[in-house]
Amino acid sequence: MNSKIRIRIGEIEVEYEGTEEFLKKEVPELLKTVSELYRPVNDGNGSTLSTPSSDLQLSMGNIAAKLDAKTEPDLVIAACAYLSLVKKEQTYDRGTILTAMKGASGFYKNNYSSNLTKSLHNLVKKGDLVQNAKGSYTLSANKTKDLGSRLNQQ
Repeated sequence: MNSKIRIRIGEIEVEYEGTEEFLKKEVPELLKTVSELYRPVNDGNGSTLSTPSSDLQLSMGNIAAKLDAKTEPDLVIAACAYLSLVKKEQTYDRGTILTAMKGASGFYKNNYSSNLTKSLHNLVKKGDLVQNAKGSYTLSANKTKDLGSRLNQQ
């Protein structure tokens, strides 16, 4: 059975249409992660504003280096981290991920393009990526949280 949900927290809006199983399993964790990325800040006038708790200003190459991306799946995860945490994109397709990967020229190899579909499939199977719809991916809530903390610490 397919379900549809749209939730807005501050400037972040999450929209999902798909299986009820995913909705029950991943969306609560995703919302928890989103709420942790935003914290209340007093504006000095007694009002609170929601602002990002961290604004990463890293290049794709910096992220690949910080995450020690030695394999294609590592670089896919680095690209998705870049798209999610720096570019603030909520979902991305194969082409967008490939373009981001190429942005880490010291890490990207030409054969990665032909293996990308298999890597994406394996990362979905592993639980690091979620396929929202055919050809549309996002990092899982747990992976987003892990990568956010790893990139902010270094």
